[in-house]
Amino acid sequence: MRGREAAGQRGDGWRREKEDGRRGTEDRLFRDHLHRQWLWLRNLGRACFVGSEPRGWGVLKVYTYANCDTCRRAVKWLRAQGLTFSEHPIRETPPTAAELRTMLAEQGGEIRRLFNTSGRDYREQNLGEKLAGMTPTGAIELLAHNGNLVKRPFLLGPQAGLVGFNEAAWSAALMKT
Repeated sequence: MRGREAAGQRGDGWRREKEDGRRGTEDRLFRDHLHRQWLWLRNLGRACFVGSEPRGWGVLKVYTYANCDTCRRAVKWLRAQGLTFSEHPIRETPPTAAELRTMLAEQGGEIRRLFNTSGRDYREQNLGEKLAGMTPTGAIELLAHNGNLVKRPFLLGPQAGLVGFNEAAWSAALMKT
């Protein structure tokens, strides 16, 4: 006997069913554990943890678009600095409304700074004209549902919120001692 069988647990939890046709509690717990491991491994390709945590920081969260040169430069710069970050695809998983509100506060309440004003979706929806009459809550809801509208790269951390990549600005914000 090895592993789970030696500990008194059933080793064939994926296949064994109880007499009444339902899986036992141990089987269900083990199946859920394996599923969480599988999800973690699947998402490992989407999130990239590099280096050690910056001074006094938690993990930085960076939303990027794979085909964006500016995003690639930002990620390359973060890696070169040895900063810990998690990278998320902005189109598939846009920032949440809470994250957008946090970024809005970091940007001094200027909602236009959160929009990708050079993007096709921005132009097609004619948001340049609509933005002036839009409430911050309405703008945040719009951004939270369409990642193409969000300016990228979009970096959030415990002590900074940055949109767009400017090496000098990122150095000043992220390399504080």
